[in-house]
Amino acid sequence: MTDPRLTETIMAHVRALSAVGARPAADEGERLAASYVQEQLDSLGLADIREQSFVAPSTSGWKTMPPALLLAVGSMLAGGDRSSKLIGGLTTLFGLWAQRAAHLANPIIPVFSEMGISQNLIAKIRSSGETRHTLYLIAHLDTDRQRLSALQPLSPVFRLLNTAAILLNILSAVSMLWDALLGIRGTNRMQRLTQAVNMGQLALHLLEEQSQPHVEGANDNASGVGALLALADSLKADPLEHTEVVLLFTGAQETFNDGLQVYLDRFAPSRDLSTFIDIDSVGAGDVTYVTRQGLSVFADTRPSPHITALAAATARQHADLQVSGREQTTINAVINLVRQGYQAIGITAVGSDGTPPHRHQISDVLANIEPDTPTRAVKYILALAREIDASFAQ
Repeated sequence: MTDPRLTETIMAHVRALSAVGARPAADEGERLAASYVQEQLDSLGLADIREQSFVAPSTSGWKTMPPALLLAVGSMLAGGDRSSKLIGGLTTLFGLWAQRAAHLANPIIPVFSEMGISQNLIAKIRSSGETRHTLYLIAHLDTDRQRLSALQPLSPVFRLLNTAAILLNILSAVSMLWDALLGIRGTNRMQRLTQAVNMGQLALHLLEEQSQPHVEGANDNASGVGALLALADSLKADPLEHTEVVLLFTGAQETFNDGLQVYLDRFAPSRDLSTFIDIDSVGAGDVTYVTRQGLSVFADTRPSPHITALAAATARQHADLQVSGREQTTINAVINLVRQGYQAIGITAVGSDGTPPHRHQISDVLANIEPDTPTRAVKYILALAREIDASFAQ
């Protein structure tokens, strides 16, 4: 189903944001993107437009490197005496815990880096009738560095590799604690393999932070912001009947959802009367609602059966939009929301490897956007929003 006017509206926003260039969290590019969004929201005459400022690092590396360092140090202690093995095993387990916490925008270890000011932009579209529910539509403003793990051939198997590394560290930690209990010195094969893996991961983190550029982010996530601005235009002209819509343009999403978490901590939306739709990387590929995501099998996150069923029903009713449910090998804002008890689902577009095309690569440029993809995503999200609204009409 083509809609040239809607397509041009979205693409105008994508072009404007891509022209800004890289938009690292808490940096000038992100601030310019926020200013552009503010201008567009003002032009729509929306109610209660607010900016929420907060402190954030510029990249996710400043959160992932401390746990990676803990894992490397812990595994290197495997060759020592009983006390070294005890400390090494406990350090490894703590590093795994710190790694998991960092992925949820709640790092156990303080982020030792030059911090800056990021921002969320918030606007509301009131319902046409009695408000019984709030729908949050989310898109992030910032871009990430090029990530070597996002390149072929690592990208398709990253989830498997990450799962194997976590399992290896767990077994190695248990092995070190067992050695400490029995007084066994020296390292076994598993402990030596864990050392190599952890040193390699730490080196990869350091290499990315020191050598890789920030990407333009036409797909991730100028396309999502453009789609959300187009949704704002449509919903302002034709509001939902019983659902107030909150437009949430978040900063610092690429640092593991700092902006979203700051919003949740400050405003604490009702878990019973709120639904969240995250719009991320809808510029190329097959439009999909995400049925499962996680960086490893130990961190699997699934939307609730209720919102997944609504998403599936909407896809069936609008078969011309060619939307399907897919598992995803990456993570987005939904992981924070679901783990805190919210109804939330992510809308993205993926390629054959199950990830958004050009994600965290320097090839994520305007020329690689497929204009029909964000158009279909917007039409699908509008339909899903009305299905959600209808479920609160009784």
